[in-house]
Amino acid sequence: MKKVFILLSLLCSITTGASAYSEIVQLNPQVILFPILDLDYLKECNVRRSVHNAVHTGNLTLNTAADVEKYRCVKEVTGNLTIDLDNKITIFYLPWLEKVGGKLSLEAGAYFNVGKFSKLHTVSGSIVINNRPRSAHWWFPALKKHNGTLEVVAGVLNDLTGFESLEYLGKLYLRTHPNDIWGPFKFFGLDVLTKMGRLEYSLREGEVSGSFLSQLVQVESNVDIQLRNSSLFGLGSIQSIGGRLKITQSDWVYNLNNLASLQEIGSLYLDDNPSLNNVNALNNVDFPANGYLKITNNGSLANCDAKTLVRNLRQSPNWNSFNGSNTYVYGNGYPDCN
Repeated sequence: MKKVFILLSLLCSITTGASAYSEIVQLNPQVILFPILDLDYLKECNVRRSVHNAVHTGNLTLNTAADVEKYRCVKEVTGNLTIDLDNKITIFYLPWLEKVGGKLSLEAGAYFNVGKFSKLHTVSGSIVINNRPRSAHWWFPALKKHNGTLEVVAGVLNDLTGFESLEYLGKLYLRTHPNDIWGPFKFFGLDVLTKMGRLEYSLREGEVSGSFLSQLVQVESNVDIQLRNSSLFGLGSIQSIGGRLKITQSDWVYNLNNLASLQEIGSLYLDDNPSLNNVNALNNVDFPANGYLKITNNGSLANCDAKTLVRNLRQSPNWNSFNGSNTYVYGNGYPDCN
């Protein structure tokens, strides 16, 4: 293992300070570093498996380098796995881990840059990545399907390119930490994912870098969006929302043009979006006959335009029930119309 630690030391020596994250990504440890670790650690674990438990029963927390070394060869954790790394760790690696029976929580220390789970293919609970205050890069090359939630507590950079093999996700939940009042918080990655169960944004100053969610065409259930100081993002390819589309308290959402590819939704909630003034992008969307419609308290949106959208979605030019029959339109701006 000596040569591995020498290599890590050399890499880490050039990836310190504020630019450590970008520099380690530019070095591309997927190509340079991890193949060497694969050979060394897998060989080591083959020798040491007789003295290591392949399965850890219950919850497991890894904080220090000694913790990581002790469980380097673990194959399965039956409970929750919490990785909350101290400031001495810059690179993290569990080459044998294949399954986590509970939740996987990831949080980096002050100088941490990259982590990899080479064989991890199953996480039964949520995957929670806390990028505050330190953003990190996590690789999951064997994870092709995750039925649970991927929750990201936003940091300045939120690199999700390590989920490059992910074909299906139960839910993506992007949120800002309650104590963060400054942004922007940039997201990139997940650009091969085409389908997920549910999508939720609860963010302050969210932005997209590159092709974030650029291939996402179907959300089976709900899309819930609450954005402060941010426009809509990451939705440009969505064609189908099986449940509700809900946009609330989003003060920089002026229109819904980023939803221009949308072809069908199950229900629609537009409430308390003070800058929203144009909803024409939804006029030709397929909508169920009994679907729920609520367009309320959008001060910059003409109430007449809201009614026009309802009539188009209901496919009834004479629709005039705006306070009942699963349809509610009120509290929007002027002008109004019958």
